[in-house]
Amino acid sequence: MFLLPLILTTLLAQFSSQSEPLSPYGGLEADVLLVSTLDGGLTAVRPEGPVLWSMSTGGPLLSSSISNLDFSKGAQWVKLIPSLGGGLYRFDGRQMKPLPLNAEALLRNSFKLFDSSLIISGGLATKTTGINLSSGEILYECSAEEGCNSFQARMTSTTGLH
Repeated sequence: MFLLPLILTTLLAQFSSQSEPLSPYGGLEADVLLVSTLDGGLTAVRPEGPVLWSMSTGGPLLSSSISNLDFSKGAQWVKLIPSLGGGLYRFDGRQMKPLPLNAEALLRNSFKLFDSSLIISGGLATKTTGINLSSGEILYECSAEEGCNSFQARMTSTTGLH
């Protein structure tokens, strides 16, 4: 059984009760914890436990195709296997051996594998999403591939602000 890891991020949304609330946050005066799941779920909760809102970002927060790569070196089949710690392993059907690189290095460089007969290269795509902290409404999305898009009232919130 696989457990979907949670990525917990404490949002810096602490406001003093004496100061004016910042308008984008709709007057929230407490810490808010954003809980995101790798499948693209995002939930805002207060430290005391009440859920403010929950939404889907529309896709996974992390994806990888490296475990789908099969190579053939001559007549020998080879598969690359990533580990949870970021290491990469070569599996030839009988033995698993560590490779002298990790997944992070593969994202930034190209490598020659298997006696220089194969070059493998990785890539990284990042998307930034602006979210209204009090409602969960998506305000904008930016990426290198698509630029920035603003949204007027696009919201998939499943619970209201308590």
